[in-house]
Amino acid sequence: MRQALLLAATIALAACSRAPVGPHDTVFVSDEKLNLLHVIDGATGEDKGTIRTGARPRGMVVSPDGKSLYVAAGNANRIDVIDLATRKVTRSLDSGTDPERFAVSPDGRRLFVANEDHATASIIDIAANKAVCEVPVGAVVSEYVDVAKAFFDGREAGFANGLLDAIGKDVRSSD
Repeated sequence: MRQALLLAATIALAACSRAPVGPHDTVFVSDEKLNLLHVIDGATGEDKGTIRTGARPRGMVVSPDGKSLYVAAGNANRIDVIDLATRKVTRSLDSGTDPERFAVSPDGRRLFVANEDHATASIIDIAANKAVCEVPVGAVVSEYVDVAKAFFDGREAGFANGLLDAIGKDVRSSD
C-alpha cells in the first residue's frame, strides 16, 4: 500500500513539472501509421520536416531541461529519446510492453511508464536504461478516470487511472 501511494505521489509531482518555454513554438505530431513525428512551426503552421521513431509513436514528453523529447514507441516496446537541437533519436530506453503514456520526474532521472499490454506501470532509471520496478495496475475502471480527469489533463488522466486502480485494489484487499 505504501509503495503504491509513494508511486502515485511521485507521478503527481512529475506531472506538475513544466518544460522551459523557448523562443519558438514547435509542435510535434505523432503519426502511428508512418512511425514518425511531424514537426510543425506552431506560429506559422509550416511543415518543418519529420523525425523517424520506433513503431507506433504515442505519448510524448519534453525533458525538464527542455533538451530532449521522449516518445513512447508502443509497438517497439521502448521510449525513444530525441535531441531537440538536432531532431535525431539519440537512444532508446527499454520501457516494458506497449508503452502508452508516461511522465518524467522533475529531476529528469526517471520515467513513469504505463504499459498497456500487461497493465503495468514501470519506473525507468534513464541513465541506466533499467526498470527500477514494475507495478501491476489492473484494468481501467471508469470511475477512476473521472477522478483522474479532475486533477490531470487528458494525457496524464489515463496513467493516473491505472495507479488509482492499483491503490484501490490494494486497499480493498487489506480490508
